[in-house]
Amino acid sequence: MKILIAEDDFVSRKLVNTFLATLGEVDIAANGQEAFMAVKMAIDNNQPYDLMCLDILMPEVDGIMTLKKIRQLEAQKGVNP
Repeated sequence: MKILIAEDDFVSRKLVNTFLATLGEVDIAANGQEAFMAVKMAIDNNQPYDLMCLDILMPEVDGIMTLKKIRQLEAQKGVNP
């Protein structure tokens, strides 16, 4: 399973990573912009994420706006959400 964690708090990132690392490959983003770029790269490499954990309150781009941008990208690229 390919997993993305988008969380700006270091301790929370480490905690969630500890739990989810047993389930598969985990990538980490510290903000919404990094998360969007990770998703874009994964889609471009034909390896989309199976699970994304997005923090709602993040700097630069919050989790809700990040998800909207991800869903738009998925629609453009023909990836099922």
